[in-house]
Amino acid sequence: RSSGPTLYKMGMTTDLTEQDVVMGRSEKRLFHAIKQAIDLYSPAAVFVYNTYIPALIGDDIGAICKEATARWGTPVVPVDAAGFYGTKNLGNRIAGDSMVKYVGGGREPDPVPPGIERDGFKVHAVTLVGEYNIAGELWHVLPLFDELGSRVLSTLSGDARFREVQTMHRSEVNMMVCSKAMINVARKLQEAFGTPWFEGSFYGVADVSEALRDFARIINDPDLTARTEALIAREESALRAKLEPWRARLKGRKVLLYTGGVKSWSIISALQDLGMTVWPPAPRNDGEVHDPLRDPRAPPGPSQPDWRWLAAVAQGPGHRRHRHEPGPGAEHPRAAAVGPAGGGRGLQVWMRGKPVDIGHTVRRGIARYRPTGEVVVPPNTYDASNGACMRCLPVALCTLGAEPEPVAAANRAQSHVTHHSAVGDAGTLTVICMVQTALTGGCLADLQTMAEALAAAEPEPEYRDDRRRAENPGGHLPETVRAVFQALFAADGFETVLVDVVNRGGDADTTGAILGMIAGALWGPGGIPARWLDALDAATSDQCAEQANTLDRPVIPHSWAPGCALLAG
Repeated sequence: RSSGPTLYKMGMTTDLTEQDVVMGRSEKRLFHAIKQAIDLYSPAAVFVYNTYIPALIGDDIGAICKEATARWGTPVVPVDAAGFYGTKNLGNRIAGDSMVKYVGGGREPDPVPPGIERDGFKVHAVTLVGEYNIAGELWHVLPLFDELGSRVLSTLSGDARFREVQTMHRSEVNMMVCSKAMINVARKLQEAFGTPWFEGSFYGVADVSEALRDFARIINDPDLTARTEALIAREESALRAKLEPWRARLKGRKVLLYTGGVKSWSIISALQDLGMTVWPPAPRNDGEVHDPLRDPRAPPGPSQPDWRWLAAVAQGPGHRRHRHEPGPGAEHPRAAAVGPAGGGRGLQVWMRGKPVDIGHTVRRGIARYRPTGEVVVPPNTYDASNGACMRCLPVALCTLGAEPEPVAAANRAQSHVTHHSAVGDAGTLTVICMVQTALTGGCLADLQTMAEALAAAEPEPEYRDDRRRAENPGGHLPETVRAVFQALFAADGFETVLVDVVNRGGDADTTGAILGMIAGALWGPGGIPARWLDALDAATSDQCAEQANTLDRPVIPHSWAPGCALLAG
C-alpha cells in the first residue's frame, strides 16, 4: 500500500506482433514506448520488465534503457526477469539486483533538519529490505523508529519512493524482512557498501521488540540502546494490559490456519500473543530458517522435515527385528539384510500415523505396497527421487564396509519401494557413498571427486553443475543435489553449510536432511552447534541413537570408500 502517488499501478506494454518480431522492430517499439510513458506521466523513473518473447529473440533491453536515460534524462531501469526464468521469488531477486545495480547510490540523503539532533540524541539511518507494506502494517511501526531517532531511508519496496531507494547505500544497518525474496539485496549492499544486516520481523510483540534491539545492538550507540529498552518496556507493558482480558479467554485454544503467504505470517504471531496455539507450526517471514532446528519439539510442519520418516525406514534395513541370514552369493551380511519388505512395512506404519508432509510419489508407492505387498514400483523417469534420497542414511550405516555392488543393491531395495528412476538411483547412491566415505576418514576433496564422478557418469547432464547458484531447488533430485553440493564444497563447517543450503529455499527440508547426513559424517558430533543439540527432543534423539546402535556396524579403514567406482560404470 502506498501513502502517496499510485502511478506504480500503471503498466504499459509494447504490444508486439509477429511482424514486429520477424522484422526486428521490437527494440524500436520499446524505445518509443519509454518516450511515451515519460511524455504522458513525467515519472521519477521508468522500469522496463523483460518478457519471454524479447528474451527469446535476444533484445538488449539494458542498452535500450541506457540510451533512453541519456536521451530524456529520466532514469530507465531494466529488469530482466522473463517468466520462463523461474519462480516468483527468483523474479523478486532479479528485481532486487536491478535496484542495487541501477538505483541504489543514485543520490545522497537529504540532510537531517536542524534542531533534531542534540546531545544524547543522534539520528541513525536504516533501511528495511523486503518490507512490502501489504496491509499497511509498516505505518504502525514507523512511529517507533521516529521516536528512537532511527531514520528509515528506504523501504524496499513497500510505500517507497524512487528517490528514497536511491539513498539506501547510506544506511548504517539493513533489516531483512522477507529473506527468501530479497536476501540477495542485503548481501549485495554489504558487499558494495559494507552495510551490516540482520533478519527480523514486525509480526508480533516479541518480534518487534527483538528487531528494535537488533538495530540498537548493531549500531552500538549507548543512548539509542537506552531509548530502545525504555520504549520496549513501555509498549510491552501497555500491550500486556490490553491483551490480558483476551488471553484469559483464549489461552490454550488451538487454531488451524488454511491461508497463504502474508496472511499466515501476519496472523500467526498475533494469535500466539493471545496465548493460542497455531497448528501445525507454519513457516515465518523473517528468515527464521537461519536456524534449521529452531523448535524441533514442535510437530513437523511445512518448514520442518518429519523425522518419523527416517525412523520408519530405519526399522527396515539392517534393523535387528528384520535381520535374516544372507542368501546364496551374498557378499556382505548387513547388505543382504537390507530387504525392501522391512522398509515397506516401516513406511506403511509411518503413513498410517498421518504425517503432515508426504509427497505424492511416496504416497503412491506405499498405497501400492499395502494391498499387494509389491516392493518395487514400475520404472518412471519422472520420479523426482527426493524422498528416496533423504531417507537413505540407514542404508549408508547398515552397509558400511560392503563392496560397491551390494551397497548399490541395498540402495535400489529401499528406493524402489516408492521411487524407481535411474537418475534418482545414481544420485542417492552417491549420497550414500559420501556418507560412508566421510565416516571412514574421507575428506572434503574425496567427496568432491565423487560428485564429479556422478556428473561424468550420467549420459544426460542431469547432475552437472553449471556454476550458477542453485536457488529454490524443487522436488527433482538433480536440483536438490546441486544445491547440496554447492553448499558443501563452498563452506567450512556443519553449521555454515546447513544454514547456506536451507536458506536457498525451495525443498529446504530435503536439502537440509541430505546435507545434514553428509556434513554430520564429515565433521562429526563436535561440529554440530551445542544450541541445536540442546534443543533436540530427548525422546527423538534417544530413538535415533538406539536405531543407529542396533545396526551393530564395525569401523573399517577408509581404503575402500573411493571404490564407489560403481558410479562410473
